[in-house]
Amino acid sequence: TSLVGSEMCIRDSFGTVVDRPEEGRHFDIRPGGIDAGECEPGREHAFELILASIGTKAVTIRDWRYEDRRRLRFEGAPPIGVIEPGTERRVKGVLVAPDSPGVFREALRIVSDADRRPERQILFGGKVVAEYSIVPDRLIVPGAYAIKEPIFRARVQAREGSEPFRVTRLSGHERFFEIESLGETEPAATQELRLRLLRKAPLGRHAVKVTVDLDPAGKSLEWHVDLRVVGAIQAAPDSLQFGRVKRDQVKPQQIRLLSFTGRLFDVTGVTSRQGYFIAEPKGTGGGWIVTVRPAPGLSLKTPYRDHIEITTNDPDMPKLVVEAFVELVG
Repeated sequence: TSLVGSEMCIRDSFGTVVDRPEEGRHFDIRPGGIDAGECEPGREHAFELILASIGTKAVTIRDWRYEDRRRLRFEGAPPIGVIEPGTERRVKGVLVAPDSPGVFREALRIVSDADRRPERQILFGGKVVAEYSIVPDRLIVPGAYAIKEPIFRARVQAREGSEPFRVTRLSGHERFFEIESLGETEPAATQELRLRLLRKAPLGRHAVKVTVDLDPAGKSLEWHVDLRVVGAIQAAPDSLQFGRVKRDQVKPQQIRLLSFTGRLFDVTGVTSRQGYFIAEPKGTGGGWIVTVRPAPGLSLKTPYRDHIEITTNDPDMPKLVVEAFVELVG
């Protein structure tokens, strides 16, 4: 264990020399926290803690408490015992960064018989930065209009000191996006990806995982896009939940159809795929309402899940599908 005890003048919590110590048992720890900053996976960050007795009576260190013994390592066992007034104990150790990218933290609690704050906490932490990463690594798009073919961007970057790279290939995007750009053709520390939403991208909510291949690193990254695709005409709501309800208490629900192009359209047909519901459209070119109710003759205590298909004469939105659910209980 690396411990050094030395007679010295009394210092306060900022390390400043003070003329008179506090009455009783008091101690302080310097520094108050350890920040490893940005680091590589598994990087070891050396640190030193100074425990100082700043009172008129000796302080006894009783315990050192921390959860992850792999994350915090000391040179031997942390000291347990007495620190005389006006002396210090120095403790050396290593903070080990985890293997996964992201912010990490570890708390160390030192328990003593001090009169005030007998348990002191020190926070250790940092941020693991991968050799190559995508920013943002997860893109959340609550509503994207396929008719407008918007472009989505992400930045692929190398950690400082890493080899320059090119983006060579994407996969997993084909149903939703076409590639606008993979970045520069020459290796660089940063490359920008640009993907354009397909006009015919499937409507609804999708979790898209795009695999990004790099060269010369020979590595693959994942870019996650949580996407809700909205068409030229939107159906609201996109699902009808009648729930569990008595037959004589069922109330019709409505689907509203709205155009986002300003173009007039007509509803040319409405069907229930399984026949569990009756759907009736009403409206004109500016907007339509489809009223939906459970079909007569449905059995009790049987869940019925169906899809209402709405066809239109709009060339960009020929069909919309809305899910419907009901269970009659009496």
